[in-house]
Amino acid sequence: MSKDSYTPERNFFLTHALKDSIAGRRPAQQETPDSAVLSAVTTASVSAAPPLQHLTETDPRGLSASVPGAKLDKGKVDVLRGAIQYFPKALEAVAHVSELGACKYSWMGWKSVPDGIRRYGAALARHLVYEPTARDTGAGGLGPDVLHAAQVAWNALARLELIIAEEEKHDG
Repeated sequence: MSKDSYTPERNFFLTHALKDSIAGRRPAQQETPDSAVLSAVTTASVSAAPPLQHLTETDPRGLSASVPGAKLDKGKVDVLRGAIQYFPKALEAVAHVSELGACKYSWMGWKSVPDGIRRYGAALARHLVYEPTARDTGAGGLGPDVLHAAQVAWNALARLELIIAEEEKHDG
């Protein structure tokens, strides 16, 4: 299953199908895109099923997953607290760079730039050099309302995103 095919509904459906299979129940066959997956899950032997940590995991208060109010988020990154609440103004400035860049070029086009990791590293370095002037002069850039530091951060994030995507290709 690719990450792109994840939906909360699909996850809920498959999780409950696997729980039913482990408990020895066979749910009625449903016409869904996941019918083949459900069939494979419910007919597979329990020993062949991959271990599911969330079936034994408890929430931080010790509640099991089936207890109302339980939330299994142990070991998951808290993006809101760890990034958005830490750096709200900086992330807003980076989002502004994204919007202006999408208008100047294309939405998400940066992901298709050949040799992007190197080229966004080079752009990052150029904006670091210009950073003492604080704002972009507009000469080939995004305009005077954009801080070079925001463009440094944007290029660092774009480069990091491409590096992670490249690693996932090799790992997957």
